[in-house]
Amino acid sequence: MHLENAARGPDIIVSYAWDADAVVQGFPGTEYASMNNERGEHGSFSPRDVHNTLLAAGPDFRAGFRDPLPSGNVDLAPTLAALLGLPLPAAQGRVLREALAGTAGRPLGAYRVAPAVLRPREAARGLSMRRVDGSPLRATRYSFRVQLKRLDDGGRSYTYFDYAAPERP
Repeated sequence: MHLENAARGPDIIVSYAWDADAVVQGFPGTEYASMNNERGEHGSFSPRDVHNTLLAAGPDFRAGFRDPLPSGNVDLAPTLAALLGLPLPAAQGRVLREALAGTAGRPLGAYRVAPAVLRPREAARGLSMRRVDGSPLRATRYSFRVQLKRLDDGGRSYTYFDYAAPERP
């Protein structure tokens, strides 16, 4: 699947399983992998792993502002280009105007955000699974939920990935 954007979205997504309610060594949320040697991982599609931090400071940014709107890495280049007065018409992201100070900024009320869910039409069936030693596992059914946020900004719509989780019917 292309996760709503064929130009930059993946064909298939795979994620470690995660549990938002688990607390491990004092940190909420965890992911599960098959190795226990505490090596680094690339994370999961849990909200804890995909909601990252961007810090910006300077005369062009609102001081002490915490942005409640969805955003992504794709928004960084259009924002910097706008601050430098450079045109970037083919950018896929948006200018983070809600975080900008002065006349370049835009109030939060100017945006509309709506959740959107992406699910397959039916659960996967007839899966063939085997253990590492080659012995068969009982067939299973599963589905998944991809939670998105759609932000409307002055007639343009932007879709942001929120999280993904498997669902067992």
